[in-house]
Amino acid sequence: MFKRNKLTFKTVQKSGARHDDLLESFNNIEACIIYSRYIGHTYFIYELTQTLESILKPVLDREKRASLLDKDHNSNIWCFCLSSVDENNITTFANIAHEIGHIIFKKEKDDILIIRDQVLQEKIDTKFTNRALKLLNEYPKEKRLYINSVSTQLLFSLIEETCADVVGSILLGPTFLLSLNEFTWDVIGRKSENIWFIELEKERLNYPSIAFRKKCIKSLINYDSFLKGMKEISSLNKIDEMIDKYLKSETTETDRFLIKYDEELEKYLNNFMSEISDAFLLFAHRVYDYIINKYKKEIEEPDYSKIDDLIKRLSNKIPPNIVNDGTLLGQTANYSEILLSSYLSKIYTFYRSDGMNLEEKIKDLSIINKLTTKAIECTYMQNEYLKEKKKTIK
Repeated sequence: MFKRNKLTFKTVQKSGARHDDLLESFNNIEACIIYSRYIGHTYFIYELTQTLESILKPVLDREKRASLLDKDHNSNIWCFCLSSVDENNITTFANIAHEIGHIIFKKEKDDILIIRDQVLQEKIDTKFTNRALKLLNEYPKEKRLYINSVSTQLLFSLIEETCADVVGSILLGPTFLLSLNEFTWDVIGRKSENIWFIELEKERLNYPSIAFRKKCIKSLINYDSFLKGMKEISSLNKIDEMIDKYLKSETTETDRFLIKYDEELEKYLNNFMSEISDAFLLFAHRVYDYIINKYKKEIEEPDYSKIDDLIKRLSNKIPPNIVNDGTLLGQTANYSEILLSSYLSKIYTFYRSDGMNLEEKIKDLSIINKLTTKAIECTYMQNEYLKEKKKTIK
């Protein structure tokens, strides 16, 4: 009944298919994807199968629902909601790698929760327990029980978002970090990128702080090695310094919780902010290792000579879809390479100091976006052609 729909709106037509490829890079993930346009500056994903089943449940019996949803063939139908605001900013679509992480979390939830429990056992020692009990004893008995149970529940609600960032790091590496940084520029409602925002009634909106998320991703992708590799990009002078500036925090504040509707619980958890942050970082690395081993993913550092070639194509107003390999046709660039070359070109445009005015920079960024979109479209068509060609030869 449902099939992949890559033509939901203009930008999806050109880039959505590549996100299918990202998901399919995980072996044995049976999921059908459709795309939807979300009016706003956000990306999210939901299980369409469950939503439809809940709508049909009052009017159809189980057998008819299963038949209508074709559950034997499409066990999981997911809807990726893409930001309409970013239609003309194709590089932020790298945030879809985070949304794919939610699919992986749902599939591997049992094992991931075992990892969570192992980290808790390692981190909660006698010293930590005594300190927690001492603070709890300052509250009345009823409040102690409430804080103890609810604080644990709230911290667990952050687990899935951390896992999603881990998967984003595995799939797109530095590109995901750069994309997340741009996407979270508008920290409206958080007031600070150091806030671990928790809303008691809406667990879906609970996230670790932006500062922690960037720190975590940097440690997963080996950020220092990435910056060192940037020195090999001859076409963009001092791009390594520009990236560091681009990712640098605008505040010197330390992380803290902001819990909507419960200041006492917020105060209690903030006593353990350092320990909680360390535990989540360890958890992220354990999940990273688990996913790498489970799906036999091979993580390769970007080939910076290839990235340099693609950037040169962009600077000459040519879509960055082909890497020079000494042959007439060249080598097709992959999705991550295209997005990374585009991001580096954008960052260079942001910070270059050669007299380019704001209007010229906006025009340049628009050209980069259009060339990147075209490159993604071309590589997808080329890869599809090669797949069909192999079938014909067989």
